[in-house]
Amino acid sequence: MKWQEGAVVYDAAQCLGCGMCVIACPFGLCESLKTAQKSREAVQGISKCDLCATRPAGPACVEACPTGSLTFGTPEDFSQAKRRSYLVHLQEEAH
Repeated sequence: MKWQEGAVVYDAAQCLGCGMCVIACPFGLCESLKTAQKSREAVQGISKCDLCATRPAGPACVEACPTGSLTFGTPEDFSQAKRRSYLVHLQEEAH
């Protein structure tokens, strides 16, 4: 389920246990929870980062990052920041 703010949240009631989310996640944030059943592994569900969706201050990892290397925002925020950074770089090269 995707929240309006953009966070994709795991809904155990709808999960079939196929594991496709684990394969598809480009960030490695989904992990399958497996149990051994007669020498085969069956997926019970997943463990997934929900971006601290219920936390008003946003993701705890961003707040706790000691170097400030983690940020949180929309793709548009990052695109604008990248353009600003590039323009600053061009200005510095011009001088």
